[in-house]
Amino acid sequence: MARKGRRTNDGRSPKRGLGCYDATLMSFASNCPNDCPPADALDANGEVIRFVRNDPPTADDLKTYADEGKASDDACRACALSVLVRMEDVPIARKAMPWFKKRLVARANLTAVHGRIKQSGPHLFHYSFWVDAAHIGTLHGQFAVVGP
Repeated sequence: MARKGRRTNDGRSPKRGLGCYDATLMSFASNCPNDCPPADALDANGEVIRFVRNDPPTADDLKTYADEGKASDDACRACALSVLVRMEDVPIARKAMPWFKKRLVARANLTAVHGRIKQSGPHLFHYSFWVDAAHIGTLHGQFAVVGP
């Protein structure tokens, strides 16, 4: 079951993001906490990069820690996908996380309807991407492998 976007204390929807899409109409995975994604997350407008195992990418390549039942000390980040926003960061990410060297690089051009994004974690190249529930099973179709 999907969870609807947040509301302010007076019941109005908060204005979020920079695009013209009304992000308050979004729903997110039911395994996300109620305060997730954070209010300062932006519309996912533009290119994102993800390390994947399959060419073409499959739905299994776009599972979150929460989907896989992995432990995390941050439940909100656990229900987001880890992505990069610049191809130039691929070698940096692979150096910081050696297991990415065995993965393929996939790229997608997203719009606000796909979800919300925010830089997160200790690495400046790392972004958390919360997928709108309407795209959870089909988002992999937006990605194409662009390199080893």
